[in-house]
Amino acid sequence: MALVEHPCELLPGVRRPRPDDLQALATLMFAAYQGTVDYTGDSVEAAVREMRSLFAGAHGIYLAQLSSVVERESNLVSASLVTHQEGQPLLAFA
Repeated sequence: MALVEHPCELLPGVRRPRPDDLQALATLMFAAYQGTVDYTGDSVEAAVREMRSLFAGAHGIYLAQLSSVVERESNLVSASLVTHQEGQPLLAFA
């Protein structure tokens, strides 16, 4: 499946993730998983390692231009992180 980028204007408060979002993304990920069936007792530090591995290609080629975060009052409150893995788009983390 070919990925085709369609430029669009993002809504207010929505932007593309930046490299300096790593800690905020990890904190958001840690908070999102707590209390769910996917929570295995990991720490924020483990979430930092997972975000680093995502950016390094562990889940396919990270596509920042197709990913987005929602920011409210200088805090990330939502994220959709997209990769390209095995020839297919993958919503790696939401």
